[in-house]
Amino acid sequence: VLDLSVSLKSEDFAKLDFVTAKCKTKDEARERIAEYMLQKEQLPNHQRCIFGMVDEAYHYIGAPGTREDGIKRNKELRKIYPQHPCFQDVKNVTINNADQLCFFNDVSLDCLQLNGCNILPGALRSRCNVVKVKQYKICNSSIYCDVGGVIFTEDRKILISYPKLREGHYDIPDGTETIWADAFSDGLISSVKIADSVYDIGDRAFSGCKHLENIEFGKGITNYSHYGRTRTFSYCTSLKSVTIPEWVKSLSSGMFVGCRLESLTLPDG
Repeated sequence: VLDLSVSLKSEDFAKLDFVTAKCKTKDEARERIAEYMLQKEQLPNHQRCIFGMVDEAYHYIGAPGTREDGIKRNKELRKIYPQHPCFQDVKNVTINNADQLCFFNDVSLDCLQLNGCNILPGALRSRCNVVKVKQYKICNSSIYCDVGGVIFTEDRKILISYPKLREGHYDIPDGTETIWADAFSDGLISSVKIADSVYDIGDRAFSGCKHLENIEFGKGITNYSHYGRTRTFSYCTSLKSVTIPEWVKSLSSGMFVGCRLESLTLPDG
């Protein structure tokens, strides 16, 4: 089985289709593909491989299978050969289609650039949820922008996705009004300051942030049961002590479920 997603560029598929279309038998087509692959292997890596920029296609030589079989085998090879150059050299990636984000669910990246991304916020967030990256860069989008490597809507009022591999403290910028559902989920953030301008936090916004130790609440939300949705800080297992400020009158359902809190200080009333 040849998984061409780590071997060929997009333009190679058109050439292969042209070559194999002239073949009279499947065996001849397989030989042509194998010959082409060997030629590509002789080229420098930067000329023959751009991982993540390929079409969603797999070729199989001498073995039955589906695209899903190829993806499964690719993941198996990553575990067996984690230091292989095909899996280690790529740290900065540019994609032109958000659907291609699914190729990077097992890859740790320094920077991921999204070009012309104009899909709905929920769809973008769900695709970003599988990506391990230190920063995002948004180009040529009429809907989104990046602010310090974090994805926001173009007006900078909605925080869509925070990079999962970014460690340390984060000050949510003043002017941010909404934190999208799962925006920080399963990330490495250790502390956060929520801006006073934030008045709405989506479901599970910080869920699974196992390194989160400190939360500085903003004054924009007084009723987390309505504007904090559910499981906001669930399963943040490093969160040991939380002090709820006096302006907060209600907590949300499951707000700290799965946490290992040793103390929870509530204001009078």
